[in-house]
Amino acid sequence: MYKFSLESLLGHRKSIEESFQKELADLQRLLQEEMNKKMNFKKEREKNMTELNQKTSKGITAGDNLIYHNFIQRLAANIDQQDQRIVEVEKEIGNKRMVLLEAVKNRKALEKLKEKGLEAYARKLAKKEELFINEVAVNNFARKISFLKN
Repeated sequence: MYKFSLESLLGHRKSIEESFQKELADLQRLLQEEMNKKMNFKKEREKNMTELNQKTSKGITAGDNLIYHNFIQRLAANIDQQDQRIVEVEKEIGNKRMVLLEAVKNRKALEKLKEKGLEAYARKLAKKEELFINEVAVNNFARKISFLKN
């Protein structure tokens, strides 16, 4: 039976790869959440701008006008912050993809080595079997020859 001498290292590399995959999935979920936050801020800003326009056409106090403008400006600042956060998370995703790609390469290199070792083991077994069959055939032939001589 073939035993790969670096099996524990291969298992370790697989677990590292799975860990990086999980981290990447978490980052992608985080990116989606940040994008959803940005979308909610935009919707809220649009809603308030529409309300302000409607109230302005009907007549609005200066204090209410100021409150709306300040709130809309704060939402715009929140949108800008979300844009920055999205860029940061996208960078983290890019870095994590690079690390994951390297982990995949490391695992595949060991798997290739394991595969080559298994193929060599199979060839060795086939050669032993061939030698055994040849030996049996030679012995059978020798017995037939000695039987014919007697």
